[in-house]
Amino acid sequence: MIQTSDEYHYIQVGDDGPITPMASPGDVRAVVKSCPLALSMIDKSNHQVRKAIRKDRYYLNRVFEIYNNNCQAPAGDPIRAEH
Repeated sequence: MIQTSDEYHYIQVGDDGPITPMASPGDVRAVVKSCPLALSMIDKSNHQVRKAIRKDRYYLNRVFEIYNNNCQAPAGDPIRAEH
């Protein structure tokens, strides 16, 4: 299970869709594959993803924020400077 501290990540497609736990970075990749920016953040080895999460406990949240924001990083997000 992808875990950041005491947080778990789940996905729900649509308002009425089932809530499904994200079990691996591959699950996240499958969900965000239509957004190149979010995909670039998660399309790494499992070790690199875990390392990024340790460095920034909100890393996965940021991936989904970008995905949910029409593939745009919010103002002030450091990923904007990288891409």
